[in-house]
Amino acid sequence: MATLIGSTAYETAGSSALAMKDTASDADLTVTVTGANQSILVWVMQSDTLTRTFSVSSSLDGPLTEAGYYNPSAAVGVWVLRNATVGTHTLPVTTSTAGASFHGGAQVVQGLGTGTILVDTQDAASNSLSHVSGATGVTTSTATFVICVGCLSGSVTTKTPGSGYTELAGPPITGARYAQYRDFASGVTLEQGAFTTTGTTRRNRGLIVAFPEAASGGGGSASGGAFISWFGR
Repeated sequence: MATLIGSTAYETAGSSALAMKDTASDADLTVTVTGANQSILVWVMQSDTLTRTFSVSSSLDGPLTEAGYYNPSAAVGVWVLRNATVGTHTLPVTTSTAGASFHGGAQVVQGLGTGTILVDTQDAASNSLSHVSGATGVTTSTATFVICVGCLSGSVTTKTPGSGYTELAGPPITGARYAQYRDFASGVTLEQGAFTTTGTTRRNRGLIVAFPEAASGGGGSASGGAFISWFGR
């Protein structure tokens, strides 16, 4: 099964920033890989209408691979570095376009495999209190580690992760962004990454990413994470 290793790191970038930190003097996201078969996940959420791209890299292993990215009227993405080098990784996150704040985090995960990563997206134009991260969902036949990230159209009163999901640490739950994960021991069928909110109904732009787990059964476990601001616009 998948497990989170260490705490989740997070950061917020100001509206004029091109890097994932409040000021030039702030530290980049940093996580520590402690053993073999550990991977690093980084996720980013930005709720403005800007069209932009992001770049994520590691001080020890170079660029991370884009696992999934969605940029309708918001930008949400997940990047991965599988089988990362043991040691402390500094993870600069940069964007192509300044003009709106963006937020995100990073986490070390134990036991991700090398198979195909599945991705689905959702842009729920109608406002609602019940949300999904993927419009169609993802289907796998083996153990799977799922992460869901996204942007709501405004702040909410409370947010409740979907059944079996755990929210990733970060800014207050009342804000406009979310991130949650779940380990599935035997695969998933049309999994959409549901969650609910209370307060004003909100539009959701979401992304669900499903990672196969290692055949040895190391499970997906997140370790040494960094989170870049969950919520707030």
